Amino acid sequence: MLRRLQFLALAISLVVAAFSTGADFLFFLVYLGILVVGGAYVLTRFGMADLEAGYILDRPHAQVGDTLRATYTVRNTSRLPKPWLEVHNPTGLPVPLPGRALALGSRSERSWVARVPLTRRGPFRIEPMIIRTG
Repeated sequence: MLRRLQFLALAISLVVAAFSTGADFLFFLVYLGILVVGGAYVLTRFGMADLEAGYILDRPHAQVGDTLRATYTVRNTSRLPKPWLEVHNPTGLPVPLPGRALALGSRSERSWVARVPLTRRGPFRIEPMIIRTG
């Protein structure tokens, strides 16, 4: 919260200084700030739109010593590219399922396989996939 207040105070003081002095450089900084903040908003707003994701496990039950295979698929159905996506799948397994950071072009798909050795007995839950952007 304090960082937002500091940013807001800096932005207001920059706008006041630009209008009071009329300096071209200060107006350039104001326009640049508006462009950067607006672009970041648009990028994060449309970052998760038209995105499909899922994973498939090779088996619902396994024994100690087996290798669990998880096949991940992330699909972008939008015309806009996704420059940065972080895919993670939380789990209670002794060895966590690896995540991945990737970029997707417009109307493209990316799939990969993660292999995890099962080293302990017991019931383990694999949570839904988490995707972050922005």
